[in-house]
Amino acid sequence: MTSPRSPHNLRIAMPSREAAPAKAAPVRLAPFNNVPLWSPRVWNGMQATAFGKLLAENRYKIALSRLPSAYVLVIATGMPSIVNRWQKWCYGKQIAETELVADPIFVLGHWRTGTTLLHELLTLDSRFASPTTFQCFMPRGFLVTQSWLRPLTARLLPERRPMDNMAMGWEAPQEDEFAMLSMGVPTPYRRMAFPNNTPRHLDYLNMNGIPHRELQTWKATMREFVGTLNYHYGKQIILKSPPHTGRISVLLDIFPNAKFVHIHRSPFEFIPSTMHMWAALDTANGFQLPHHQGLESYVFDCFDRVYRGYFRDQHLLTKENSFDVSYRELVARPVETMKRLYDTWHLGCFDSVAPKLRAWDEASRGYRKNTHRLDDAMRDKIEERCSKYLQEMGYSHELAAA
Repeated sequence: MTSPRSPHNLRIAMPSREAAPAKAAPVRLAPFNNVPLWSPRVWNGMQATAFGKLLAENRYKIALSRLPSAYVLVIATGMPSIVNRWQKWCYGKQIAETELVADPIFVLGHWRTGTTLLHELLTLDSRFASPTTFQCFMPRGFLVTQSWLRPLTARLLPERRPMDNMAMGWEAPQEDEFAMLSMGVPTPYRRMAFPNNTPRHLDYLNMNGIPHRELQTWKATMREFVGTLNYHYGKQIILKSPPHTGRISVLLDIFPNAKFVHIHRSPFEFIPSTMHMWAALDTANGFQLPHHQGLESYVFDCFDRVYRGYFRDQHLLTKENSFDVSYRELVARPVETMKRLYDTWHLGCFDSVAPKLRAWDEASRGYRKNTHRLDDAMRDKIEERCSKYLQEMGYSHELAAA
């Protein structure tokens, strides 16, 4: 496979017209929030070489209506290629020589289980820091661009995330998996570019079977991003990414003193919500017109891989390095739940954080969550595919109530 060296010689093949399989039943999904054409996509921080490889591995099968976005991104990849070198020249040595304040805290949990909520509550404590959306979109160049490019582009962002009613903004805490995406390492999130193609890199959901050289590259990239954040903030970093749920052993290889907060929720709630999320993100970021026909299988496959890794590594979690919380508990009693975390880990300073948590609780009471209808066939499938999770996380009573 060959890849281009600059954004100006990326080859775009003849556009394709993607269609759903003729005999496939229609997929019914709730409406998504609109993402304007001019809004940044998750690919905007990729260098030309990385973006070229993404197109090449999918044989440039770009839908006609998505050609404008593709051409804009071909041009846009020139900026990361420049600013990444600029940042390395200015700060590379200092970043490498700066010791970590502490190993990171990782927020674990399946998509749509409340990981974003937990992440944001943890970052209310000023002793911690977390990567912002801007930093995850420009992971190798944010030190030299965020002072001017962030305010310059802030108005281009949509008001709400594509899949729910949570506000968008460059300053919001973001998944570091998007940073790994921009840095060009394999990640299942690359599927969003060509959602109708066969998903790739799913082994990275639990790191099973990853060749040694690729695994070392992934670890080095993770260290690089955390090191850059550590240099910038000088604080302990909190990272949130659902794929990390299946990577505990690998993360401990990199950061032996890391801590993990795991949030769980009923799969009867998060499985349909995850389907809606991927459909929204595919529609917003894809270079194809997604037909969503393989979406259900993809969601269950990802769930299986992530929690196969989690249960494999569960023996590595102790009271000293892990904490478990349910979504319902966190939403119903956020202050009490966070105090329990602070007490378990002896974090101290909770009295200074409690007023912020109470203020957040008051402000969020009017938030409207998406609702997803669940038919009998889907309920039966969730019961079958998620049986171990239902038992281990304490949701077996929901089976009797079904």
